[in-house]
Amino acid sequence: MNSKQMLEYYDAIGEMAPAQLADLWQEETAERYEEMLEVLPPARCEDDAFMVGERVTGNLFNAHIKVDGRYFWRPADIYQFNPAKYRREIRAKFSNND
Repeated sequence: MNSKQMLEYYDAIGEMAPAQLADLWQEETAERYEEMLEVLPPARCEDDAFMVGERVTGNLFNAHIKVDGRYFWRPADIYQFNPAKYRREIRAKFSNND
């Protein structure tokens, strides 16, 4: 992604409702999960889930989580950090992709 595309992406996710953000989960590698955990102190951290300690836009931070031995991430509102909800969203989205 070039700089213009990144800014457009940030603008777009900044306008999304929580339900829209919930559909943005993407799988990542264990190595990427660990890298993001170590790059900065987490802004939030609980139960194999954390938010990278750098704001993406507005109240959105990148949330990362381990679910059933797999790793995922998406932008999420720091004030709505909820690992149990994230697990439900991920299982609903990826249950047919196994």
